[in-house]
Amino acid sequence: MAPSAGTAGSTIHTSRTLYGPWEPVDPNPLPGCNNPAPWVHPNGTIYVVCRPKIYRAEDLTSGWVYVADVPTHGGSGPNQEDPFLWTDTRGNWHVIFHTYDLTLPDQCRNSTVSSHAYSSDGYNWTMHAVQPYTTQIPVGQGEYVTVSTRERPKLWFNQDGVATHLFNGVCSAPACPGIPCVNCKTNGGFWDYTLVAPLSTAPD
Repeated sequence: MAPSAGTAGSTIHTSRTLYGPWEPVDPNPLPGCNNPAPWVHPNGTIYVVCRPKIYRAEDLTSGWVYVADVPTHGGSGPNQEDPFLWTDTRGNWHVIFHTYDLTLPDQCRNSTVSSHAYSSDGYNWTMHAVQPYTTQIPVGQGEYVTVSTRERPKLWFNQDGVATHLFNGVCSAPACPGIPCVNCKTNGGFWDYTLVAPLSTAPD
């Protein structure tokens, strides 16, 4: 089940510092994944989503054990990728995805960019019908910037384990005449960047 070393999207690298050198884990038993984002649970177990399956491992070189499937239907859009998995301060499980719909019109204001699955135990999952975030980026009082896509979601957590910021790779095009908005990034003439958006940390 494991791919050979160097397989795109499934090779883990480690380093003693952020500055490297980074070396691939060998052997690498992780199944082939789409932009995986490993999550270290508070108990030390490592989890990763290889769409649509969740695997766990006690360390990076041990075998990965299948845990559960995350649903890919019933959400805000038909296509999910770039899963980011985490557990919140209450012990609940979450996955957010970049989500896209190739049948959407060329105006990006209301296009699909995200979906959210949640679970109380990590085994039984529900896909939320509403996007957790959209193409509309608030930049001031009542002002918004429209982007065509918000991909590869990642969350930043404070020292208390609360998510405070959302990171996305975005394309700046507000509209993509003649093509789905998710494909704006390959149409040329638009610039891409990493978006960091603050999240509300007010109690529920």
